[in-house]
Amino acid sequence: PRWGAPMTAAPQYDTKDGYAAMVSPAIGPSTDKINLTDMHVMSNVIVKLQTTDGNDKVKLEGAEVYVTRLYNKGQVRMGDGLVTPSGNLGSQKMDGNTAGTEFSFSLVPQSLVRGDNPTADDYVGLKIVTGDGNQYFIAKLSDIVKLSDATSHINFWYPNHEYTYTFTLKKSGIDKVTCSVQKWISVTAKEQNISLE
Repeated sequence: PRWGAPMTAAPQYDTKDGYAAMVSPAIGPSTDKINLTDMHVMSNVIVKLQTTDGNDKVKLEGAEVYVTRLYNKGQVRMGDGLVTPSGNLGSQKMDGNTAGTEFSFSLVPQSLVRGDNPTADDYVGLKIVTGDGNQYFIAKLSDIVKLSDATSHINFWYPNHEYTYTFTLKKSGIDKVTCSVQKWISVTAKEQNISLE
């Protein structure tokens, strides 16, 4: 899905008001050219898997990746482009290549952690199942920081942004996590170690 409107400034999405601060007021009859800014409503998420050599290497071929505890539906307010996630919290299998190295899915923009006092069920996460049956869990994607800014956590998937997460899988766990955001707008996370559960 895409959404567009005449803008008075560069689009900046607000999680409460959408693009309201940038949208031109109502358009009356005119012979002037009206420029619309058109953009993706969805967030695009890419997960790249890699492994090491030697005894710690895992089989990536045939791997599957699931985004967990996310809203799979949403509504777009036509006046300002605000996206409100809805539906049941659940898991979504990402589309992947047969090599088990790259997965992608367009998702409803949403917060990666919900509420003021979140419990384990309030965090969007990932489940990775490798070709040789190992399972890796990232319970809180909101703990991952941007590669471009190691102090800035990725707490929200914004519309028209593309998020690329890269995980190095080892038999002992996950090593070297990165994430970047592009336009679409992409985000990269800092490397970190995550233990096998």
